[in-house]
Amino acid sequence: MANPSHGQQQVRLSWPVVSPSLMASGRFLFEMWGRGLFQRAIMQSGAALCPWALREDHRQVAFGFGRMVGCPGDRADAANSTALVDCLRDVPVEQLMAVTPYITPSPYVLTPRVDGEFLPAHPATLVREGRYNRVDVLSGVTRDEGAFNARAFVEDGVMDSMIQNFSLVGPPALGFEAWDDDPEYLARLAFHRYLGPMEFDLTRIDPLVKLLGDSFYSMCHVEAVEHHARDAAFGFRAFAYELQHRGEHAFSDLFRGPRPRGTWPLWRRPTQRLLSHTDVGDSDDLQYLFSFDKLNVSLTKEEDLFVSRIMVDLWTNFAATGNPTPDLSLGFKWTPTEASSLSYLGITSAPAMKVYDREQDIEFWRNLPRKMNKLLYPDRFSQNSN
Repeated sequence: MANPSHGQQQVRLSWPVVSPSLMASGRFLFEMWGRGLFQRAIMQSGAALCPWALREDHRQVAFGFGRMVGCPGDRADAANSTALVDCLRDVPVEQLMAVTPYITPSPYVLTPRVDGEFLPAHPATLVREGRYNRVDVLSGVTRDEGAFNARAFVEDGVMDSMIQNFSLVGPPALGFEAWDDDPEYLARLAFHRYLGPMEFDLTRIDPLVKLLGDSFYSMCHVEAVEHHARDAAFGFRAFAYELQHRGEHAFSDLFRGPRPRGTWPLWRRPTQRLLSHTDVGDSDDLQYLFSFDKLNVSLTKEEDLFVSRIMVDLWTNFAATGNPTPDLSLGFKWTPTEASSLSYLGITSAPAMKVYDREQDIEFWRNLPRKMNKLLYPDRFSQNSN
């Protein structure tokens, strides 16, 4: 079928978007030029409703970089902006990276913004109003999404800085920004709910992993899946998963190096040393779908290879048919989730369907007056709501 807007033959595409890339925001779902072009979407550890997927302070950050590296201007006029950009292009990337922590505590700097063209409005508004490209969706997280962040927090001293100067470090470190209502209050509320008193030791690494995972990945994944599940009324399906298999390799080791025996913390329990390796962290699902031989990450264990075989079949089936298990050739059925009863596939060497049983956690995060929540659920935050 011809596509007059592109002047070429239309093809069906399935688009995988993986955290923490720019496209992990799932932004193409909201871009009108993609209507009819993409038939399916695979979102791994990221959705447009996640707190890191969008920023509103690009100008402030840009001029902050300029001040730190000696580029011109504090005036936010067009001519000065052009001069700033020209100057920043000549600054070595190593210098830009070195000054980043002094400008914003958040690691997510170069993320999308609402520009009125490619992203016409805030994703939460577009979701609430149904202004997006409805497609079949496969979306999931890993069991311990916050493990990667938690390791960085402890090894890089972020936890110490947060305890000592929570007002400055706490909000962005926990996913709360200036465009949320009273971000310091919200960050403190979340910290105390998961970790208790404003202190930290390594016996509380598990609740830190849970806090970071819920704030940055898991809860926004639930929101996205629930809203996409409502598209069943239009003939589209949403399949949710959680990777629960812990393999030989962890991507946190790839990016940060192996955890030294006896030096990196008591990772899971006070009596259990690091090398138990039980966490399934952010990006750990990628190794079962793609080759990382050039990074010296190869699957060798029989169980890891078996999980890889299962996942590749599921992902391939979904891309081809819109159904990860169109028949019983894998020995199980991955059923689409329903908005009224969220379910997901627990991916192990013996996958099984499970039901979300974290209603209290979902309600806690949904009630926080983040900008995303207030746009997604305006009635919940109105003065007349009960």
